[in-house]
Amino acid sequence: AAVFSLGVSTKNTPLRLTYNNIDSLNTQDEVGEIILNICQVTPRGVVCFFPSYTVLEKFLRRWETTTLNGRLSKVKRVYREKKGRTTNEVDEMLDQYFNDVGPTKNLTGAVLFAVCRGRISEGI
Repeated sequence: AAVFSLGVSTKNTPLRLTYNNIDSLNTQDEVGEIILNICQVTPRGVVCFFPSYTVLEKFLRRWETTTLNGRLSKVKRVYREKKGRTTNEVDEMLDQYFNDVGPTKNLTGAVLFAVCRGRISEGI
């Protein structure tokens, strides 16, 4: 297992994920490209944590309007934490995620987008 924090974009420029620039489409795109690059070289599973449900949804909505979501789906199965899910729904999703990243699978694995201090971060 490895833990990474983002500091430089794919264009080798400083990446500042602050409240003031979290709405920047360029920032959202750069974060998506970095995650895609990590998913392309990481076998099995990747988990990406966001600071809040609002930020997570903002980034995922942006990626759905670009080619990133489709490119990411070709590399790994995509799971996302959603606010308001029941404990059973969260457990079922985690079971599916862990099944997809297990050693007996011939798939490319999965990526899970979750929220720091969210329900999923407590279960991992």
